[in-house]
Amino acid sequence: DYILGSENRQAIDRWHVYVDQEHQLGKWQLNYGAEYQHSKDHSSQHYALSDNPDFDDILNEDVASLYVGTQRSFDWGLSFNLSAKGEYYHNKYQHNWNFIPQFGATYYKTPKSIFQLNFNTQRIYPSYWELHGGTSHINNYSTVVGNPALQPYIQYDAQFNYILRHKYVATLYFQYGDKTTVQLPYQSPDAQN
Repeated sequence: DYILGSENRQAIDRWHVYVDQEHQLGKWQLNYGAEYQHSKDHSSQHYALSDNPDFDDILNEDVASLYVGTQRSFDWGLSFNLSAKGEYYHNKYQHNWNFIPQFGATYYKTPKSIFQLNFNTQRIYPSYWELHGGTSHINNYSTVVGNPALQPYIQYDAQFNYILRHKYVATLYFQYGDKTTVQLPYQSPDAQN
């Protein structure tokens, strides 16, 4: 038996600025804007009485985007909203442009039948701690090693609902992660504790 101890530190500085405008153009509503976010994560892990490697690392991340959207309701029962965002993402491992659309519509002419359709796109981020490559011990047998190769990915969700008489709901749902990366546990069969 031995005592395993570590000192873990994490400090995250984040700046987020945005501008947003909204206009009413007759029965149409128009909104547009831009945003920028910068994050600086300074994390460290130092072990006492262990062969695990220490780390003291800084990760920087930048996200900049432009977006435009509109919404409208019609007297014959349809209401909808639609938006699109162009986003630039950058860290020391990845930099790319992404197109992020959103759509929602409801058709409600009578209380007997309501139709709803939603399409949502979002970026899913790994935790900053997972990106550093440090080692965390779950128990005497299992450890988790961080992975700098984990990257944010785009997730698409679509849902269609049919609501009958405000009581019964039938739903179709779809979800897809584009270039999904996640951290999974693994225990080596020949690892010694």
